[in-house]
Amino acid sequence: MKYKTIFHVDDDEDDCQMVSDIIATIPDCASYFKSHNPTEALQILDKKEVTPDVILLDYYITTMNAPEFVAQLKSAEHLSDIPIIILSTNDVDVMIQQVSTLGVEHFLKKPSDYNELSALIKTHL
Repeated sequence: MKYKTIFHVDDDEDDCQMVSDIIATIPDCASYFKSHNPTEALQILDKKEVTPDVILLDYYITTMNAPEFVAQLKSAEHLSDIPIIILSTNDVDVMIQQVSTLGVEHFLKKPSDYNELSALIKTHL
């Protein structure tokens, strides 16, 4: 596993639990932190309460979409180098282009099957 500290920003508790369960099955398990609120997540990161090696970010989160979150994150010098992996149930090309121009590491379409999602996450972490 190349990322030891994972910060997951997603407003869906079930998705957070699923990702947490998947990460727990990876050897040399990483530290997992989550936030259901993107504004709160940015505050946590800005205050260095969590210093993640990677951020898993749901594209559609309350109060702020992924491009807005990424733009704010990248504008803070001490946060701008954190890799971001976007997770979404959609794989619309416009979305992918929009986030890729912001410096997102990967865009992953969430499969509906747990085993597929597990394999996908393990491949990118």
